[in-house]
Amino acid sequence: MECLTVKQVADIKGCSQQYIRKIIGQGKITAIEAEEPINHRVQYLIPIETLPEDIRQKYYTSIATDGPPVPIPKEKAEKKEKPKANKPFEAYNQKEREEIMQWCEILELWQQKRNCFESKVEGDRNVVGYLKCEYPDKQISVDILYRKYAAYKAGDFGGLLDGRGGWNRGKSAVPEVLFLQFLYFYLDDRQPAVSVCYRATVDAAKELYPEMVAQFPSEQSFRRKLKKEVPEAVVRYMRLGEKECFDKAAPYIERWYDDTEANDVWIADNHTWDVMVMRDDGSEVVHRMYLTAFLDAKSGVLTGWNVTDNPCSDSTIFALRHGILRHGIPRVCYFDNGTEFLTYDIAGRGHRTRKSQRDVPKPETILAKLGIEMKNAIVRNAKAKPIERTFSTLKEHISKLLTGYCGGKPSERPESLKRQLKNGNIPVDSEFREIIDTLIEGQYNQEPYGGTEKAYQGMSRLEVWNESIQHTVQRIASEEDLNLMLMRNTRYQTVGRNGVKVEIAGEKLWYSNAETWQHVGDKVYVRYDPTDLKTVRVYDLEDRFLYTCELERELLLNFIEDDVDALADANEKVRARKKAIRNYAKGITDRLPAEYKIDMLDLSIRKAKLAREGVNIAQSSVIEPIRIDPAKETDHLQELPMASGADNVVSIDIERMNARAEMRKRNKRR
Repeated sequence: MECLTVKQVADIKGCSQQYIRKIIGQGKITAIEAEEPINHRVQYLIPIETLPEDIRQKYYTSIATDGPPVPIPKEKAEKKEKPKANKPFEAYNQKEREEIMQWCEILELWQQKRNCFESKVEGDRNVVGYLKCEYPDKQISVDILYRKYAAYKAGDFGGLLDGRGGWNRGKSAVPEVLFLQFLYFYLDDRQPAVSVCYRATVDAAKELYPEMVAQFPSEQSFRRKLKKEVPEAVVRYMRLGEKECFDKAAPYIERWYDDTEANDVWIADNHTWDVMVMRDDGSEVVHRMYLTAFLDAKSGVLTGWNVTDNPCSDSTIFALRHGILRHGIPRVCYFDNGTEFLTYDIAGRGHRTRKSQRDVPKPETILAKLGIEMKNAIVRNAKAKPIERTFSTLKEHISKLLTGYCGGKPSERPESLKRQLKNGNIPVDSEFREIIDTLIEGQYNQEPYGGTEKAYQGMSRLEVWNESIQHTVQRIASEEDLNLMLMRNTRYQTVGRNGVKVEIAGEKLWYSNAETWQHVGDKVYVRYDPTDLKTVRVYDLEDRFLYTCELERELLLNFIEDDVDALADANEKVRARKKAIRNYAKGITDRLPAEYKIDMLDLSIRKAKLAREGVNIAQSSVIEPIRIDPAKETDHLQELPMASGADNVVSIDIERMNARAEMRKRNKRR
């Protein structure tokens, strides 16, 4: 059996020896393992009969020609060139369009002039000279004119352009693998500089792509490719973060105010004044004040505001009350998702409501009593609230006018601020509030309207509000009714020993009256005015008014109270309540006749005796008698076997034992 080595089969097939070994391992070619006589290694020997037909024929041909067969290259099929699709005129840039239009003008002039000659050859020669004088900046010849004219007739605008230069236009000298390496360094939220990323790419190429270092592109090449191929939005997203990208590169919803009128929508938010102020009491505690404001979406007027040092839910109510007294009740209030707005008694907790509290009944909110609908902005979407732009205007038009201006960041802080703080030349709280009220009312609301509606151009913000309110129904409330509707609510609570409670700034205030003890255990809720905490109003679960309670100052004492009068007043109030309970309990059954005042035990015994007289215990018709087994009952009477040593009887003398005990007692006394 004639065999071939792996090398011989690889030469015949025209492939590598590794491939032959691979297909042998896969079982596609049968081979025999044999020991090589020189180095005694195991080698494959392939029988000729097991080779595929084509390889076997090549082997026999090589034997006949004394050499391996020369592979005949296959003739490649000629590719049919597809006609180029002509680009439309709009696909070219401005400069190219101007050149195309100029060549169209030249070709039309050439055709017009040459038709005046009988000999077209002579005409072309004369017209070319004329065109060179008219268009000295153009290279014109007979051949060029015929070539351009052919493109012109075919509608190929690209054929009218000068194709010289720009052979590498649109191509980059930066290899793709190097650019990807550069982007890996550059698109990082640590925001490295381009030059730093370029040097890092060079260092990475020396280690990973040494063959590219000799002709490494310049830094400017990377900059051009970065600007051309990577969108600015992607750069912002990966280097500056999602919010920065979406704020600057993503589309946003443009608000349209034509269909709204004054008081349709009020937008609320808090603003920190960039002004340092001092306390009214003269203390040197320097702080910044806050503004809680409501903005009319139609006109841009600040309808209500409150200047405070604590932007809480109470400040929201004060600002809302201020706005309603001046401009009426809005239809919709547009809030953000701050806790000072999403409060259970103002408008509800909104999306902040816990799952366990969603089905818990709650008192009617303040906005519901006023008939105001609440809308909430999307989280982290300042563009949805035009009041943010209003606060920027207040900073420029008001904050920067005041002494003590500190700016919103360290770079905005004026150098004179340190001297003003040292000399105490800054406003106090009350003075600052008065200034803000005056400037908002008399300056900001009187400034020109900045909206997009053409009908209101040239009018002030307040004039726009006055004009728009004529086209809608203005809802108003008297001051007395408003005070009642704006009272804050507590959650449902149970009346306790000390009455009902209201929690203010983490402190519990207890309220009661002389009859509160009669309602201990009742489910109620409390309404109170945050500006007057002397009294509260108590309502039941169906929102019915029950009674009024007063603040119990006497029952709130220090842990170690030295004031004897305060202690006496507190004890007197406690004794009075206890006495009222006793008196109420004492006379509660006086109207019951004496003959009906029966003891419960006596009543139970009477009932039991009556029931006992008619007791009849029934017996079954089938009975089973239970008898005693005489044998078992007399077993204990039989004589027990005597134990070992029982014949030595021990006698116990009780009198002797007692005598010895008395003797021991006497000896101890001695």
